[in-house]
Amino acid sequence: MPTSSRGHILGLDGLRAIAITGIVLYHLMPQQVPGGYLGVTLFFTLMGYLILVKNPDVVQGKPFYAGTYYKKKFLRLYPPLLMVLVLSSLALLVLYPSYPRRVLPEVLSVLFGFNNFWQIAQNASYFTRLANSSPFTHLWFLGLTFQYYLIWPLLLLLLNRLRPRIRKFGLRRICFCFLILLSFLSMLEAGLLYRPDHDPSRIYYGTDTRAFSLFLGMAAAFLPVRKPRAYFKAHRAAGLAIAVLAAIGILTLSLTLDGSSAANYRGLMQLASLLFALLMLMVIWMPSLLGRLLDHPILRAVGQSSYLIYLLMYPVIFFVSHCSQDSSHPLWKILCLALIAILTVSLSFLGRKLSSLPLSGGSRHLTRRRIYLALLLVCLLLCALQWKISGRAIAAQAKDQAQMEEELKSQQQQQDQRNADAQGGSNQTDASRNYSVTAIGDSVLLDASSALSSQIPGIYVDGKVSRQAWAVKDLINSLKEKNLLGNIIILHLGTNGAFRQSVGQEIIDQLGSDRQIYWVTVYAPGVAWAAQSNATIKALADANSNVHLIDWASYAKGHRSWFFSDGIHLKPDGQKAYAELIRTSCGL
Repeated sequence: MPTSSRGHILGLDGLRAIAITGIVLYHLMPQQVPGGYLGVTLFFTLMGYLILVKNPDVVQGKPFYAGTYYKKKFLRLYPPLLMVLVLSSLALLVLYPSYPRRVLPEVLSVLFGFNNFWQIAQNASYFTRLANSSPFTHLWFLGLTFQYYLIWPLLLLLLNRLRPRIRKFGLRRICFCFLILLSFLSMLEAGLLYRPDHDPSRIYYGTDTRAFSLFLGMAAAFLPVRKPRAYFKAHRAAGLAIAVLAAIGILTLSLTLDGSSAANYRGLMQLASLLFALLMLMVIWMPSLLGRLLDHPILRAVGQSSYLIYLLMYPVIFFVSHCSQDSSHPLWKILCLALIAILTVSLSFLGRKLSSLPLSGGSRHLTRRRIYLALLLVCLLLCALQWKISGRAIAAQAKDQAQMEEELKSQQQQQDQRNADAQGGSNQTDASRNYSVTAIGDSVLLDASSALSSQIPGIYVDGKVSRQAWAVKDLINSLKEKNLLGNIIILHLGTNGAFRQSVGQEIIDQLGSDRQIYWVTVYAPGVAWAAQSNATIKALADANSNVHLIDWASYAKGHRSWFFSDGIHLKPDGQKAYAELIRTSCGL
C-alpha cells in the first residue's frame, strides 16, 4: 500500500479536502455549486475503502476484536461531536432564545446514531428546509457513519462463515463481485424508490439507498495494487488522463446537478460515486505523481480536519443567517468561512490537549473520560434548558401554525372549486372563454388565490404547497391541453428551493414567446436560498423580452403584520397587498 514515511496513504487527505470544500461551498453558495453535496459520497467511498485496507488481517480470517475497534472509532468521532453540540446548544440559548423547536430529541438522535431516521420521520428534506431548519440538520451523515461501522462487521461474519466454500473460487474475486452486486442493488433501489411528486428524504437519508458508495469503496479495497502501480508507472500519461477525466466529471456534476432532480437519484449521484472511486484508485495507483500532488501541506491539513470542519460549518452558517439581515451578501459568506476556520483551529488545539491526557486514572486525576462525560452532561443540560425556554415560543408558533394551516386548507378548497368550475367550461373556444390570466406557484400563491380571483376577474390560479420550479412542466402541459393557459402568466416559484437558470428557461420556452410572463420574487427572511432564487428570476427577466419581474421581496419588507410567524405565508392583509401588487404590475 502506498504510504508516506508517517504511514498514511498519500493523497487521501487531499481527496477529503476536495470533498469538504465542495460541501461547504454548497451550503454557502447553493446556486453556484448546486452539486457540492456530492462530497458526502466521496467520504462514504473513502470510508468503505479504509475500513478494509486498515484491517487487512481481519479479512484474511484473523480474529476481530470488536471492543477495541469500536473504542477507537468512539474516541475519534465523539469528542469533536460533543464539543460542537455544546457550542451549538449554547449559541441557541444566547443568540436565538426564541428558537421555536426543542432540540433535545434531535441531539439524542445524533448521539445514538439514528439522526438520519429521525429526519426521515420528521420529513425534513435536506433540499427544502423552510420550517425545519436546525443547526444539526447536517448530522444525518453521522447517523449513516455509525450505522456503516456497525454493518461491515456483519459482512465480515458472513465472509468467515462462507470462507471454506468460496476460497477455491478466489476469495478476493468473490468478495469484489459480491460488494459490486450490493452496490448495484443499492443504486437500483434508490432509482426505484424515487418519485417526482414525493419528497426524496427517504432516499437521501436512507442507510440502504446511500450504501452504494460504501460498498463501492469496499470493493475497491479488493483490487490489486502492485500491478496497476507498475502499469501506470510505465504509462503515466494514460493514468493522468483517466484521473483528469474523472476530476472533470466530478467538477461538472458539482456545478450542475440539482439535489432534488430525478437524475440525481436515477444515476448521476451513483455516477459521481463511481467517478470518485476511480479518482481515488488513480491516486493510490500513482502515489509518486497524484498522491504527492494531493499531499500538499494545505490540502493535507484541510483533509485531516475535514470531520471537524463538517461538524462546524452548518451551525456557523445557521447562526450567521439568523443574525444577519442579508446572509447572501459576500461579506457574510467570508465571515462564515473565517468563523469556520477559527473554530476549527481552536477545537483542534483543544482536541490535541485532551488527547495528551490519560483516558482513565485515579479519582484525583483529570482524565479524558471525565471530560467527555462532563461535556455530555453539559450538552444535555443545555438542551434541557432550551426545552424549557423554548416552550413559550413553541406554543405561540403552534397556534400560529394551526391558523396558517387552516388558512391554506381553506384557500385550497376555494381554489379547487374555482378550478373545477373553470375546467368544466374549458371546452369553450379561446374566443369565448374568460381565463386570459393564469397564475402558477407554491403555497404563497395559494395563500393569495382568493384575493387574486377577487382583484383580477378571469384569472386561473394553481398554487400548491411545497411546489418547486422543476415540478411545473407537467402542469403547464395539462393546462395547455385543457385550454386554461392564458396569454398572461404569473409565476411564483423559488420559495421552496433555489433553481438553476436553465430550469427557469425551460419553463419560459415551454410557455412560449407569445405570452407575457410575470415572475414574482421570493420573500423568505432567513431562508438561505431566497437570494439565489431571486438572482435567477432577475437573470431570466433580463434574458427574455417577454419576462417581467414583480419585486415582492422588496415590496414586502417592513410589513411584518402581513405574515404568519414564518415570515413567508400570508395573512389576509398580506394577501390583499400581494394581489394588488400583481394586478398593478401586470397593468390589469
